[in-house]
Amino acid sequence: MTVLPIPLFEAHERFKKLNLQALDVELSDIRAFLATHNDGTGAIQSYLAVRLFLSRYVKLASYQAQRNNIEKLLSWSICIARKPLTALCPDDLEEFFEFCSSPPQAWISLRPEKRFMKANDRKRHSQTTYVINSHWRPFVSNLAVQNLSTDGLPECESKGHQYAAVSVSLLAMTCRSFFLFLATEDLIRENPMREINRSERYVRPRDDYKRQTVFSASEWGYLNRALDRLVTQDRSHERTRFIVMSIYHLHLRASDFASCSRTLKMSDFFSDVDGAAWLPLGASRDERQIISVDDEYLSIHLPRYRRYLGEDSQPLSRDPTPLFASHRGRAGLAARYVNVLFQEVLDVAASIMVEDGRPEDQVSRLVAGSIKWLRHTSATLKAASMTALHLNRDLRIADVGATEERYYKGRIISYLHPASASDHTASPYTKQQDRQAIESTKQIGMRVVYDKLVNRNQGI
Repeated sequence: MTVLPIPLFEAHERFKKLNLQALDVELSDIRAFLATHNDGTGAIQSYLAVRLFLSRYVKLASYQAQRNNIEKLLSWSICIARKPLTALCPDDLEEFFEFCSSPPQAWISLRPEKRFMKANDRKRHSQTTYVINSHWRPFVSNLAVQNLSTDGLPECESKGHQYAAVSVSLLAMTCRSFFLFLATEDLIRENPMREINRSERYVRPRDDYKRQTVFSASEWGYLNRALDRLVTQDRSHERTRFIVMSIYHLHLRASDFASCSRTLKMSDFFSDVDGAAWLPLGASRDERQIISVDDEYLSIHLPRYRRYLGEDSQPLSRDPTPLFASHRGRAGLAARYVNVLFQEVLDVAASIMVEDGRPEDQVSRLVAGSIKWLRHTSATLKAASMTALHLNRDLRIADVGATEERYYKGRIISYLHPASASDHTASPYTKQQDRQAIESTKQIGMRVVYDKLVNRNQGI
């Protein structure tokens, strides 16, 4: 028997009055629908999970956007999949996204319809009663309607309803936020969206962002807000914050975690004779593997993470604590794991943007980001105060010309600082500065660097 969906969540003002501990305030039609279809589908359990998820959104625009998307998943799980949301697997979600790309006509309305209708004309001192609008459907047709069929459903020029690709990507973004929320609340053991995230099938095509490979100042702000929210929800995300800040300040690639993270220790940081801080990535004598470390990282992010670990703010010279480790303390992190972790940060940041009522294209642009963007963002900002030679050394790029072309020709810098793009059209350094940089590189205490590496390898 075909089960048609009904609107399950009311307007924001009435939603805020619901009792999150029970179902006693919901409309009787909604309670009856959930009770009727609860056997085997876990309809009530799924509804309560979604209601708790939506209760986090206090702004009207954010609530409406999230409600309209997550309600489709809830309706599909009850009426089509007939299983609880907490039991969905990656294959189920693939089917759901395919379903949304071309839903059946019974799920489509000809025009936007009100969710609920007033059952009585409100009189003085009387309370308004609402009932479900039988014409409401989860989807609205965006195709030309020629006529109505005998059962009152639209017959469109092409079969079904073609949900816009960008809308499917935003729907997937809401699902990422929802299942991340379930995982945070310990309502699921495995996040089914992780497998979907790896495929990048429902992420907005990145062709639109070929010219942008950095985060803007606003987007960087949202990433920081996302990290704050994650830490507030679960303090173990202090490690997530530290990983993101390490990528940003140390210009790390995802592959660096696979190649170096197992050997890096807190004691690997050291200062040269001039007081500049350095970090060798591995035990190589290759000068490109020794990178500078800025004051912000050493004075703020590293001490904060060490306090979370219960260690002293600054590492001792023989501190064996791994710089990057699993929650159980095992040294090293896989590149894939770090990518997935950063994707979760992007998803939370995108959710905050939706809460703030940011336009859809801005949200999609943020979701298209990656660890590479984080590395480029940091390098772009540092290019304003560093010579190409020094930046090239920290980025560990073989060709200094490539560094000069990417970071000193005003291409990405003009995106970060559009008002002053003209200031960066020429390289901000001179030949004389380059010669000075070369001399300073020879004299920055590389003997100290090599001696430290040799002593470490010999166990001194």
